[in-house]
Amino acid sequence: MEQSNLPEDSPQNPSSSTPKSINPRSRNRRCIICSQIKSLGEFRDIRKANERLLILIGCLYRKSISMERAETIMKNRLIAVCITHIQETLDEIYTRLCITDVRYLNSCSIDRIQNMLVTVAVLKPDMTAVSLRDALFKFLDRFDYVRNDMNYGKLTIEGPPEASTSFTEYTKRRADAEEDFVMKKNPRKSAN
Repeated sequence: MEQSNLPEDSPQNPSSSTPKSINPRSRNRRCIICSQIKSLGEFRDIRKANERLLILIGCLYRKSISMERAETIMKNRLIAVCITHIQETLDEIYTRLCITDVRYLNSCSIDRIQNMLVTVAVLKPDMTAVSLRDALFKFLDRFDYVRNDMNYGKLTIEGPPEASTSFTEYTKRRADAEEDFVMKKNPRKSAN
């Protein structure tokens, strides 16, 4: 038996015990919305159901996909989506809710959220207006950096500096807003 002068861990040494991948795994992914292949920095993997839902709602509003396609995509546990579709979804949500920043979500009219809920209910029938507002806050807060990258160099409208996007403060404001909403619906309760 011939002895090789190559080191044991050398890739040319046939006796090397570590298995080698024949085809290295590509970091490129195909966008589930537009089917374009995107490189690592141009897409995001979306695992959370509410994030998938909101991206699909944005694409439905922009008529990028059909309702049937959205229902099919919603069943997937993991989807790859172009950053562009996330930016478009953010634009669409801010436009439909008539807000300029996630900090103003609590001041958004419940009617606007209810209007959005009509479309959401087709894909996720058990979602309520309150849970939609929570999902919107988390989505807008998480992907705010995408919107900032998109608006880089453009004039953006800023809210008051004392407003905060911390989830604890948001939860307190949400509880106050829910209490006000209940009192508006049931004026007899507020008189007591």
